[in-house]
Amino acid sequence: MDLKFSAEDEAFRIEARNWISENLPDFFKKTADNGAGGGSRKRRAEWFKRLADKGWLCASWPEEHGGTGWSLARQAIFAEEAGAQGAPNPEMGVYMVGPMLIEYGNEEQKARYLPPIARAEEIWCQ
Repeated sequence: MDLKFSAEDEAFRIEARNWISENLPDFFKKTADNGAGGGSRKRRAEWFKRLADKGWLCASWPEEHGGTGWSLARQAIFAEEAGAQGAPNPEMGVYMVGPMLIEYGNEEQKARYLPPIARAEEIWCQ
């Protein structure tokens, strides 16, 4: 089994690294606290909006629901590059609520909730 990333995936790594470097607010580059509590809600929202505008906020979602449609390899590469630069992790709407609605929600629920989550307009918590 070959566990190496493809040349295309490595090219994506460079693209992601450069984009994150250019777009991640400086606050996150200067602090070690980049998890769910990293920075203020306003600071995290700024980053999530930049990701959403790029179309990269919902990395694990299918394209038809506002996601990237990335392979698992690309999702892993992006997470690795974002983490290495101090980017905060996505909010609960992105990694829990959205996927649950994609799998189990009816069409009305998907239409109502998925687009504002993917655009970083609604933040969810538990």
